[in-house]
Amino acid sequence: MRKHKPHNTSGNPALVEAVQNRRRSGSSGTHAAGPRRARDRRGGQRAAIRFSAEAGLPALPSPSPFERSLFVRVTVFHNMTPGYRSAYRLEHPMLPVYAYDAPDGPVEDQLWRAVALFNGDPEFFNDRGDHDLCADYRNKHQRSFCPGDGFSVITEGTTQFWVSNGRSLDPIPGAFPSLAVEGDYASVPIGQRITYQLPAFDPRVREGLFDTGGPGGRTAQNAVALFHGVGPQDVVVLAAAA
Repeated sequence: MRKHKPHNTSGNPALVEAVQNRRRSGSSGTHAAGPRRARDRRGGQRAAIRFSAEAGLPALPSPSPFERSLFVRVTVFHNMTPGYRSAYRLEHPMLPVYAYDAPDGPVEDQLWRAVALFNGDPEFFNDRGDHDLCADYRNKHQRSFCPGDGFSVITEGTTQFWVSNGRSLDPIPGAFPSLAVEGDYASVPIGQRITYQLPAFDPRVREGLFDTGGPGGRTAQNAVALFHGVGPQDVVVLAAAA
């Protein structure tokens, strides 16, 4: 039987803690490839369904399809609800604060890497890429990633959303329904401010900050469409800040 190869975390205290938390979590399972990884992730799917029920979210219909990807664009969201520091709720406004391109690999592994990076200090990381990402995040005056915060992950033209409940990272169905557009001294927003409608869903006017970066960039209309998982033709942009 093939044995699990442990992570090389020597010299990285933050990464050690994140990996230990992942192994305690019901959302991760054993690190493996192919059918074995799929089997191991079923426990994580059950944990996500339990989380969805507790948070008032609809149950996820099937395990996440994102085992590997050719391109991963990760955006970090801070939960702007005062005093939240616990599990994410649908009404919590989420603010994008940092975005970067992650290397190819299983999405959940990349997110646990992000948890370590954005909770540590640059000096914790021997790898130059990890050190530089952590330093850039801190230089932009962002606070540490906390329970209730989240991620969006773009893989091959599809966006998935994850949130932290403090002990695990859980996928949620659909985009964050409430978006913040104002930050504070420890949560500095990024993205283009866009006012828009999704007429196929409802007539209300929405507003949010959207990442128009990444390889090739994106128009305001395409950025909103990618965030909500709809076609660009379903988005009506009313205003977009320069």
